[in-house]
Amino acid sequence: MTLLRGAPQDRRAELRQELAPLIGERVVTLIEAVLAEPEGDAATADVTEAEALLLQWARSDGTLSQEASARFERTFSPRLRELLAEFITGTR
Repeated sequence: MTLLRGAPQDRRAELRQELAPLIGERVVTLIEAVLAEPEGDAATADVTEAEALLLQWARSDGTLSQEASARFERTFSPRLRELLAEFITGTR
């Protein structure tokens, strides 16, 4: 018997549910807005330094300067980074 994975949108919904308690529903929504329009002007005026770093990372498709990348790795746990990466790549 072969088990089939659910549709990509199902996995994305699962990831959203996993991420929301960790980074907040508002931040997940901001990430989605940034991913939908990377050059757009998502409402990012009222974000923490960590949230701004996360949005910068999402905008850059995971490519940050060495300094920003080091801050990203210090700020977010390996498991959270893994979930974020999967969420971001699944939305492109």
